Amino acid sequence: MSSALLLLASLIGVSPEILVIDETLIDGFILAIVAMGIAIVALNMRSGEAGRLIELLRPVSIIALIPAIWMLIQIVPLPIIGWAHPVWTSAAAALGRSIAGTISIDTGATLLSLARYFCLTGVLLLSTAVSLDRERASLVLMLLTGVTTLIAAELMSYHLGYFGSFLGEFSDTVKHAQALDSAALGLILSTSLGIRAFERHETRRKGAGRTPAKLALVLVACAAAFAICLAALLPNWDRTLIFGISYGLGTLISVAAIRWLRIGRWGKFGLVALAIFGAFGFIATTPAIQDVDLTLAWSSRASGSDAIAQRILSDVAWTGTGAGTFEFLVPIYRAVDETGVATAPTGAASIAIELGRPMLLVVMSMTLLGIWMLIHGALRRGRDSFYPAAGAGCLVALLILAFGNTGVLGPATSVLAGAILGLALAQSRSWTNGPQTAY
Repeated sequence: MSSALLLLASLIGVSPEILVIDETLIDGFILAIVAMGIAIVALNMRSGEAGRLIELLRPVSIIALIPAIWMLIQIVPLPIIGWAHPVWTSAAAALGRSIAGTISIDTGATLLSLARYFCLTGVLLLSTAVSLDRERASLVLMLLTGVTTLIAAELMSYHLGYFGSFLGEFSDTVKHAQALDSAALGLILSTSLGIRAFERHETRRKGAGRTPAKLALVLVACAAAFAICLAALLPNWDRTLIFGISYGLGTLISVAAIRWLRIGRWGKFGLVALAIFGAFGFIATTPAIQDVDLTLAWSSRASGSDAIAQRILSDVAWTGTGAGTFEFLVPIYRAVDETGVATAPTGAASIAIELGRPMLLVVMSMTLLGIWMLIHGALRRGRDSFYPAAGAGCLVALLILAFGNTGVLGPATSVLAGAILGLALAQSRSWTNGPQTAY
């Protein structure tokens, strides 16, 4: 097994530990692994593989630069009237000297968020490079399924009261949300692994070692993983979670059905219409949609933190307050009888507050574009379509869950999401230039 694959495996494998230990050194540890992995890939990748990687990443890199550029703009002193946050004017008056204002109210926090964003894109790059080879891609899928199932098992143990001293960190709202999102991803990944086993059995039915007994064993393992993830999610069942999981699994299953049943154009339009109709039905039946901001309407957190975020959202400018700065706003907007919180109730609210509402729309558009690209790639593939289909399903689920909790922005979920998207992107095209070698 290659060094790059080992580093990616260690990066994915550390995700369960992120949820149960202090995060002080986590960011540096993840960045170090990503940097070493990318360096190994850069030094050992053959020219043919490098060309494939560049071809895959060129459109993605252009899109991914948009949030990074905006975070850089947020920390640059701006002479443009009205762009700098008013807090700098107040600070200048208090200190009795002029201060070059920035959009961000804390440039250090925004720089740290920018570093985390680059780390996420680094995970995606490393996963894409490693997963260009079909055999390595299958190992990455199995590893991701196993790790998300392990996180679900930890969450289930926490709910049952076992290992209280070890799993005490799950009482933290953000870590609990990350565990929920990871378990939701586990449902999709275990289903895709089952589809992979069935397709392998059908296409190589007469090949050596391919027996119904082995297929049954793999399907039982996938069903067990699915059941563990589902059991972990049941105590936290709510409308947003059901909606996100249903649409994530529905995306994966729909792609498989279109391929297996050879559904024509009208059938595809029918599936899309059904999805749109269901989404409008979900939105229209949300009781609080007219009373709170849309980024908070489906929040699963306590109403106190929602109230703080609602007040901040009603006052924040279109430029945002700077990535990573929500916790610095809480003391200003918190009432005396309200408990302080470190993060926004939902990922969508966090982005709208810190990066601004226009950037939230940009991020949503980027996500929808990524979903379309992966679905299009899955439908073009002759085989292995379950990789991009699973990636599209996970993206759909994460997009919806971002309006229910803030787990999507946590380090564990970010690492898993980056690895999943890299795997899906690498296998979204069929390479016919001959065998690929390990690094």
